[in-house]
Amino acid sequence: MTREQTRIKLGVEDSQFAHELMEEWGYHHGVKWDQTEFDCLFDRLYLKLSVLAISKKYFLTTTKVQRCTSKLSNLMMLELPRASRELWH
Repeated sequence: MTREQTRIKLGVEDSQFAHELMEEWGYHHGVKWDQTEFDCLFDRLYLKLSVLAISKKYFLTTTKVQRCTSKLSNLMMLELPRASRELWH
């Protein structure tokens, strides 16, 4: 989302103050999320699948699964299970 789109959507003036305030709250302009990334996080937290099992399920690399689930869980303030406790399917 561009700054202009944010201003139109939220009604916030397109000022440097508003931009800095949104970044303090954790919002980063231009970040896009894929449905698969949310599915990976769901599988990891709710279904308790391992990173390896998720990567095989969605045909992704293990690095990609770890990176996207880590970013999303940090934004949502969720705690991921430790790798040593994961079940390898």
